[in-house]
Amino acid sequence: EVPQGLAVRGYVSVKCITGTPARGGAVYVQIVANGGRTVGSFATTDDGANAILLDNVTWASTGKDADNNAELRIAR
Repeated sequence: EVPQGLAVRGYVSVKCITGTPARGGAVYVQIVANGGRTVGSFATTDDGANAILLDNVTWASTGKDADNNAELRIAR
């Protein structure tokens, strides 16, 4: 496997599997697979103890493209 870089500030495009992003909205990442959500997937809605809210991260775009891609803003 190839190591991935670490983003600490800026913008990044990710797949949003669950929900429709709204600019400035909360971003959750799945930490336990549940109901079709895979570990590491991004969502606009909480999934209880199965997902965590990312601090200092918001959706930078409203909506997503046909491939479920949306943009995140990472602030410090």
